[in-house]
Amino acid sequence: MESLRALQFKALLNRVGPLLESSINSIPPQFPYIHSELHSHEIINHPQDSFHSATRFPIRLYQILCLSPMSQAKVPKSKGINYRLIMSLLMVFFHILMALLSFIRLKTGGLSIFKSGSVLYFSGAALGMVLLIRVSRKWPLMITHWQLVEGYIGEQKYLRVKFLVISVLVILPSMVSHVAYLPYSIFFSEHPPSISMFHLYMTRKFPQVYNLIPYSPWTAGLILLTNFSANMIYCFVDQIILMSSLALAGYFEQFNRRLLKYKSKILQPAEWKTLRMNYMRLCTLTSHVDDCICHLLFLTFVIHVYILCVDMYQGLLNKRDDAERIHVILSFSVVLSRFVAICWNTVRVYEYSKTPLSVLYGVHQRSYCTEVELFTQQILRTNTCLSGSHMFSMNRNFLLTIAGTIITFELVLMQLKEIAASI
Repeated sequence: MESLRALQFKALLNRVGPLLESSINSIPPQFPYIHSELHSHEIINHPQDSFHSATRFPIRLYQILCLSPMSQAKVPKSKGINYRLIMSLLMVFFHILMALLSFIRLKTGGLSIFKSGSVLYFSGAALGMVLLIRVSRKWPLMITHWQLVEGYIGEQKYLRVKFLVISVLVILPSMVSHVAYLPYSIFFSEHPPSISMFHLYMTRKFPQVYNLIPYSPWTAGLILLTNFSANMIYCFVDQIILMSSLALAGYFEQFNRRLLKYKSKILQPAEWKTLRMNYMRLCTLTSHVDDCICHLLFLTFVIHVYILCVDMYQGLLNKRDDAERIHVILSFSVVLSRFVAICWNTVRVYEYSKTPLSVLYGVHQRSYCTEVELFTQQILRTNTCLSGSHMFSMNRNFLLTIAGTIITFELVLMQLKEIAASI
């Protein structure tokens, strides 16, 4: 008698079979076995620590912290009022309003790339929430593809623990950096006795608002909620990218370890066919994940590169007081660590997708067959990687380009500062 889990997985195959077939039909005709293999469905193992269960806690956490519309439901609700979506759209409105107020203050005070941080911060948060709404609509289908691939490839251990650690490491340093500067500066600054420290904090933190309207506690609470939501949106965007890329790289690494066991061994064509099909399933899953999170990756790259350039210039080249310098260094360290983590994990997907070539190039002569040749050509001709809005691919060459651009930008600013000082 078949187990309940096996029956559930067969039902899942029947439900997503047409969807997977439509994606595999786009494969070039030089790989004919992929189409015939679609209906064989040889099950290796259904993972218990699945991607769906591992992402349950982070998604519920961010539903509370940033009013995210994402849900763990495998089938999106089509009836009734979606209150999470209404709250998300309301936060988008407040983020756009804060961005407009920041732009008005920036325009009256003079446009500058170093003073436009508030405009980019709130406008990026609004765009991030809109992209999260888009991801929430694609999330159930992506979870279905994850479960289908996990049924073939097998279990990835400690995935839930890894995602929990990522949540802690993303949220806590971001919150510390977010609130570190102004309480410190206010505590050591002089202020009238009639004005409370919280009042002074709000007027200094959000001058774009309180230069136009008088201070009141309810507006302060609403502004703090909007600002906190924007910070959590950036954390959630990075969290989704880190979880997806970490899980994908882990499955490619797990596949490569299995493939290394067959190095220099004689395999039958049917065995090479099974290995090639499992690799193709991972490539198809990577394509689905990239379609889901590619715009989030582009947004976080723009925000992180801007913050790194501005903080590096302000923290290293400009003379500032101790409180502001501590805030700049702390903010730079937090953003740099998250940026490096995102780059490292997304590039690993591309690097691990090319690792099987080292095994295929060393196949024994008696084991070489048409399946090995198809496997090799498939890896060489398929660009399996994550991208930013399909405009750039996450690989080593792109990271070197970004690093060179940041260094060139800082050197130009240093030269311009020296020229301005000599005039």
